[in-house]
Amino acid sequence: MERVDQTRANALHRVDSTVQSSWEDVEKGQHPHKTDTNETAWRRWMAGPMRYYASWLFPLSALVGVCSEQVVEFFASNTATLGFVWNRLAWTGLSKSIVVTILAYSGAMFAFGFLPMSDTILGRDTSPPVEGGADSIAYRIPLYLFVPMHLALLAIAFYRAPALSSFPTRFVGVVLSLGCSGGLAFTAAHELLHGRRKFDRFLCGMLLCPLFYMHWANSHLSHHRKVGTPEDPATARFGESLFHFVPRSVTGNIRDAIDMERKRLASKGKSFMHFKNRFFLWMLAPVFLSLGVYHRSGAYALVMLFGSALFSIIMLESVNYIEHYGLERKRLANGKYEPVGQQHSWNADWIATSAAIFQLQRHSHHHAQASLPYQALRSISNAPLLPASYPVMMLTSFCPPLFFKCMNARVEHIQKDTEMKPSSQ
Repeated sequence: MERVDQTRANALHRVDSTVQSSWEDVEKGQHPHKTDTNETAWRRWMAGPMRYYASWLFPLSALVGVCSEQVVEFFASNTATLGFVWNRLAWTGLSKSIVVTILAYSGAMFAFGFLPMSDTILGRDTSPPVEGGADSIAYRIPLYLFVPMHLALLAIAFYRAPALSSFPTRFVGVVLSLGCSGGLAFTAAHELLHGRRKFDRFLCGMLLCPLFYMHWANSHLSHHRKVGTPEDPATARFGESLFHFVPRSVTGNIRDAIDMERKRLASKGKSFMHFKNRFFLWMLAPVFLSLGVYHRSGAYALVMLFGSALFSIIMLESVNYIEHYGLERKRLANGKYEPVGQQHSWNADWIATSAAIFQLQRHSHHHAQASLPYQALRSISNAPLLPASYPVMMLTSFCPPLFFKCMNARVEHIQKDTEMKPSSQ
């Protein structure tokens, strides 16, 4: 196991060192944020780890959807103000059933309604990282605790599935809300995957298992090496719609994961069918989970598991789609591709979304130093910038003509700008 961990560490180091030379200009003039001695402890926490507890709103809002009927009953009977409002709603003909059904979609409304509105109000955050934050365990706490919160959410939802099955529209809302929390589970797993602790990778597997995407722990490392090239299934090509990209990315990630595992086993003199092939675990763990869910909560819980996982995968792939759309690395005279640079990832710095998704929007710097924790990522002023935050662009990607209208001119501008700059050999 120690040898495997060292191999992973070496792989991450090679990814970082491959791109580091092209980032010397980024490092110049950028320094960690030094905390003003006059700031209160509260303000320092809000500028530091405290903001990332916003990620918990994903599972909490989904939990409201799962238990929407109980939530309405509790507040209506225990809050005088809400009771008055409820009576007024009843007078206008808005029934309790409609309110409960609307709340079933609370997870989706948070992700694609509340976050974009909050970004509009709060604006963007281009401040550099807090000094000393990269090594602080305080930033791991919201990340680590998200894992049991998300798994507990799934357990409660599966327990409630038989009762929710009597209300199809409510059931669909819960599935979408769970899928949104699962979308953030991919983001958390991504951060844990790049961690150097064994515990981080264990938690990563725990999150990926109910998403039926455990192989992604392998294929994502391949993405870092191939990003911006035709060989990378997770890089969207110019003019490629989301609906063409998703099946190509899903199947390509599986192929990359199999290829990496085959090479890992071959380096140890073992065949692909050896019992130490991790693909067996990645396939069997979700199967046993599905059997357990079916045995404990029945067929509707199984449908909920499959449906939420599917929606989460669509969320993941829509993020992959917008992160590198149309950005390509040039092939040099020696046949190799140019080093990964800031111009090969789309970025966004909207405050609310960045806090809720562990700074994933600072994507250029992540590809420069993959092993760097999320709280140490910088905003790169001259890197490609999305016209809106991730949730807005994800929704836009489902309408290809609108997405192309927003993005194609930006891609062409970046391509024209990079062609004027000579690539190092």
